[in-house]
Amino acid sequence: MTCTCDDARCRALCERLSDYVDGEMAAPERHEFEVHLSECPGCSCCLQELRRTIALCRHTACPPVPAGLSARLEALARSLPKSV
Repeated sequence: MTCTCDDARCRALCERLSDYVDGEMAAPERHEFEVHLSECPGCSCCLQELRRTIALCRHTACPPVPAGLSARLEALARSLPKSV
């Protein structure tokens, strides 16, 4: 299946997929979203891809931070001008 969302409504909904997955949508909006997902193979595919990506990220080990990097970043941050 091709994960494509060509119309404006699909693109707008796909931009909110993270909110949907994270449970950050109000119930009425979530219901509308779920109705659309049940009718739109492209958006459903995008949701599946996002869920697979999240699962892969959770199961991928992060390499250790090189020694001294944290200290160098903190020093760099202190040297930047303070914004108001």
